[in-house]
Amino acid sequence: MAAKLRAEAVVMEAIASVGESQILELPMSMPFRSAIEKAGADHLLFVVHPR
Repeated sequence: MAAKLRAEAVVMEAIASVGESQILELPMSMPFRSAIEKAGADHLLFVVHPR
């Protein structure tokens, strides 16, 4: 559970930093869907993360 909360914080920070860009880049693979929905970032078309 703690890992999910840390991942959510990273995703929220990444969303804030990209603004209205349609591409979200994450530093590592992590669960991101719930954070995107929580942030209301429906403008995102792609999420990119290393494998």
